[in-house]
Parts: sequence; structure tokens; C-alpha cells
Amino acid sequence: MRILVISKSVAKTGGLEKHVRGMCAELSKRGHTVYVLSGDSYPGLRCVSVGTGRRLSSLWFLIFGLFRALRLQKRIGFHIIHAHDPYSGLIAYLVSRIFRIPFVFTAHTLWSAQELREMGSGLLASTFFFALSKISSRKADTTIVWSKRLLRRAEVIYGPLNARLLPQPIRVERFHPISAKEARHRLSLPEDKLILLFVGRLAPQKRVDTLLRALASLDRRALSRLLVVIVGSGPDMGRLVSLSKSLSLEGIVRFEGEVPEAELPYYYAACDALVLPSIAETFPLVILEAMSAGKPVIATSVGGIPDIVDDSVGKLVPPGDVESLARAVGFLVAHPSWLEGKSAPCRERALSHGWPSFIDGLLGLYYELIAMKRHKL
Repeated sequence: MRILVISKSVAKTGGLEKHVRGMCAELSKRGHTVYVLSGDSYPGLRCVSVGTGRRLSSLWFLIFGLFRALRLQKRIGFHIIHAHDPYSGLIAYLVSRIFRIPFVFTAHTLWSAQELREMGSGLLASTFFFALSKISSRKADTTIVWSKRLLRRAEVIYGPLNARLLPQPIRVERFHPISAKEARHRLSLPEDKLILLFVGRLAPQKRVDTLLRALASLDRRALSRLLVVIVGSGPDMGRLVSLSKSLSLEGIVRFEGEVPEAELPYYYAACDALVLPSIAETFPLVILEAMSAGKPVIATSVGGIPDIVDDSVGKLVPPGDVESLARAVGFLVAHPSWLEGKSAPCRERALSHGWPSFIDGLLGLYYELIAMKRHKL
């Protein structure tokens, strides 16, 4: 099968980009021809880049991406197109209608225009992004969502969809349990601290400031037993470092910045639990990564998170609630024994999200849509 995958980026370190890279690699392993149209490129993938070496604007990607996609379709004749963001979705929709081939869209984000504005987007940008998201989700032959909760949310935001539920996959073996002692020695982290880990882009919707304020509300005795490691970079980095200093959290919070993908398993192994204080998520990959390493999660009850986090593998708190987050962190500090016995259920939860079953379901969907399109012709 010849498959065209479209994503505005494939090289970044976010969950969307990791998913696209993994999906393309797994499809290629099964003998399918996969091209990736993107604003950048990644080693090992057959990429057709729209970029020019500089930061790619959304408008540039839409215009030149459409021209590239049309030329590729004429030259190669793809059987199906799979888009992974709203900009790619519009390109895929137009190409699919011109050439009468099926188009699949994966809904990696499910945010209303109002929520986008609350996360810092301007009126025009949020309205445009939401409109593209709705077009991509509604016009796709099938829209993939990660969980039943997210499907209900998608239909509230966008209206009725032709949707297929396929659980978010992860390469569980990458995060096989590594000795915490070995990982802490490798990363120069103390062995006598309770370590909480945040992994993600430092952007407004991640609400790392809520975590910092929750830490500042704990008593000094609890803080003396705690270390919070923040992995990632983004537009909020400077503000968060300044906030950490103003809250007197030096020595308690450690900003690591971006780290190589190969090092991430060691950070998960070194921590005692993952913390994700976001006010908006769909189905964050970092939670499955932490669980693959056998680590429980403290997260907010947003998006599809309640579908994977319960009392057996972590704790849920309301989004934006400093006091609730502080209580959850304080509980871990005061009751470290709660962490015992969490490794096995966390790993078991992650194992239900392996790549083989996801690719089986995805290929079944592809063949089904191709057959339906041919029947209509």
C-alpha cells in the first residue's frame, strides 16, 4: 500500500511528532510504502520537506504543502492520505477530493476556540486553528480518536463525526524498568530525595506555574525531602525560572531543558512519579511513557487522562487547583510507601497500548476505506 502521511512537523519532540515517527516506522516494517510531507525531516523516514531551513509559517506550509502534495499524488499515486494536524488536514482534504482517494485524520488536539484563547492564542489565530480543526475532523472519511471520553468531547466541539477509536500506542520496550540507582547516578541526581518529574513543552496550557506554586505552599520540612525535575523547553521557560527563584525554590526545582530522546528512559527510571498539571490535554504520551517505566502519575482530570489514570496507577486533581496539587504532592512526601507496588499495574496499563495492535487496527481501517472508495467509483 502507498500511504502519504502529512504533518506540519515530524522532527520536534512533542507527542504528535513521536506518534507520527513511530507510525511511519511501523507501517514501513510491514512492507508499505510511506511518504511523509512535512515542514522538516527526520532520519530514517522518506520525507518530502516543505521547509527551507528557516522557521516554517503555517501559511507557507498550507500553500506550498498543497502544491507538493498534488505533485506527489500525480507522480506516485497514493492509496490513502493520513493527516495529523489541522493544517495538514486541510491539505489532505483538498487532495483527497481532487483525486478521489480516502483521507484519515488523527485528532491529536481537541480544543475549542475559547480554550485556545485561554491558552494564549490571539482571537484570529485561535479562530483559524479551530476552524481548520473542525474542517479536518468533519471532512475526513474517518477521524481517529484515542478514547471514548475524547470521542464524546470531539462530538460536542465539532458535531457528529465518522470516528474510529484506536488507543494511543507506545513502544513500551523503550522504557523497560532501569535501576533507579543507576539512572540517578547517570543523571547526577541525589539518591535520598523523592523525585517528581515533569516532561513536556513549557507552554501556557501545561501550567507548570501551578506546580511551582503548589510546591511553594508546602512546609520546608516536606520540601527538604523533595526534588522536582523539569524536562523540556518552550516559551514559558524564562518566566518559570524567574517564578521558581521568586518562590525560593532553588535547590528544589531543577530545569533540565531539552534532553535527547535516548536519555528520556533514564529520567523516567530516576523519578518516583510523573506530574502533569495541564489545563488542556488530549491523551498525553508522557503518561504512557512513565507507566511503561513503572512509574505512577499525578495529573489533572482533563481530556482523555481519566481514561488511563485511576487510583491504581496515580492520582487525579482538578486543573488549575494549586491546593489540590499541593495535597497530592504532600501525600507522596508523607507516605512514600504508597509508591510501593505501583510498578506492576503501571506497566500492565501501558502494555495495553502497544504498537502491533494499533497498526493492526489502522491497516484494517485503511483497507476498509480504500474498498469503500473503489466501490463508489
